[in-house]
Amino acid sequence: MPDGIFHIIVDLNTVDFLLIICKNRREHMRSKAAVNKKTDKNYVLDALYKLGVFAFWIIIWQIASCIVNAEVILPSPMTVLTCFIRLIKTQIFLKSTLSSIGRIMSGYICAVAVSFIAAILMYKSRIAGALLSPVLKIITATPVASFIILALVWIGREKVPSFISALIVLPVMTAHISAGIRSVDLKLQEMCLSYGFSFAKRLILLYIPSSAPEIAAGLATSLGLAWKSGVAAEVLCMPKNSIGRYVYESKLYLETPDLFAWTATVIFLSILIEKLLRKAFALASGKIKASSNIYNKEYMRINKESKDFISENVSNNKIISPGKLSSDIFIKNLSKKFGKNNVFSGLTFDIAAHDSTAVMGPSGCGKTTLMRILCGLEKADSGEVSGVNPIDCAPVFQEPRLLPWLSAAENVACASPKYRLTDKKDSILLAKKLLGAFDIPDYTHDFLPSKLSGGMCQRVSIARALISERPFLLLDEPFRGLDEKLKEKIIFLVKKNSDTILLITHLRREAEQLGAELLEFNQL
Repeated sequence: MPDGIFHIIVDLNTVDFLLIICKNRREHMRSKAAVNKKTDKNYVLDALYKLGVFAFWIIIWQIASCIVNAEVILPSPMTVLTCFIRLIKTQIFLKSTLSSIGRIMSGYICAVAVSFIAAILMYKSRIAGALLSPVLKIITATPVASFIILALVWIGREKVPSFISALIVLPVMTAHISAGIRSVDLKLQEMCLSYGFSFAKRLILLYIPSSAPEIAAGLATSLGLAWKSGVAAEVLCMPKNSIGRYVYESKLYLETPDLFAWTATVIFLSILIEKLLRKAFALASGKIKASSNIYNKEYMRINKESKDFISENVSNNKIISPGKLSSDIFIKNLSKKFGKNNVFSGLTFDIAAHDSTAVMGPSGCGKTTLMRILCGLEKADSGEVSGVNPIDCAPVFQEPRLLPWLSAAENVACASPKYRLTDKKDSILLAKKLLGAFDIPDYTHDFLPSKLSGGMCQRVSIARALISERPFLLLDEPFRGLDEKLKEKIIFLVKKNSDTILLITHLRREAEQLGAELLEFNQL
């Protein structure tokens, strides 16, 4: 074929390719425009629907007012609106509104803080749960009016609304926070415990993010209760400059339009504060969601400092300097049962320090149970383990067990002994270096686990174990889902950056690649 013709064909193919790209781009833009148009249309329809519902009840109110024809019983919407506008312009309205907001919200905030403490105590201590549960049940069952009367006896009337708001919110928030804590994934709890996370660290990285939906629901629910109970307390104890005081006086002097206007104020403030609260949560969750957006430019841009750190000595296979075991590990007459199921009995063998050992055996023979015992997540029924403590162990579980709200780099960095809640920079830089060595693209280091492939997640979990710098690395089927070439590279890096390794596997080839002493579990 003449060169000219060849070039023409290549050029035509290139043109076709570019035309296809342009066509796909146009189709994508059209699709995006259609979605946006549909979204805008739905938003308008939703707004019109809500406006229609509101107008319907205003009309019903107007009709009822005309039928009653007695302003002292049921004023018209226009009369109430006129009264509301008149109140807004007065200094009394501003003082009363701000004072009521201060009283009720101070009680609400105190109750939320105490609820966190109570829920944590009930979770950590069975005795605390037994002592606090009856108190919370009594608060829930007792009428608000009874507490208001008692509070008038105990404390000054100015403090009663704050006290009542806090008291009513306390059991509701405690129940929601407790439910949130109980819903935390047990496997993630085990991961945090196995890496020695302090309770403060577990609270910040695990419990609060995991229970956030339940906490948000509790905050929204209890806010309405705080306003209802707080204003009710103001009505009965009538503190100075309060909405409740003027609600009572309006009722006392039969100023029904004023009563409706003050009531509307309470409703408006309650809705407004709840909206602001939900907006704050939406913004917080938006930051989390943004970290998983693959089209976000922030994640396509690599920080120069981080990039330089990652690229520096990447070819050097020695990235981590783990601790050293002081002696061999001795397992003597170890036995474990789950109910009537005897997992293993009289298990005895040694694991050489500063070397690799692989354990093979059929499924259900207790390999994973052995690993959990070594990590301190299970207790043996009998026998002993010497030469190693759970604090020396860095486990890699069969599943990645990554914190869903942390990026890949943060999931690795949090296991570093240098990691601090107030200072994460160095740990994250080292984590990115490890991820780069494990062939995880640098633009994915800030992705959430949900945006990573299964193989990437597994490599992230291996990197997390290495960064802990613990001398005893325990690997439970860690290389599943990896192709042979990548598996070979990961095994080499693991061996290079570890002191003592225990590999649980079904594949003899993995043990051979690791250069491990092979033990048949069913023969031990």
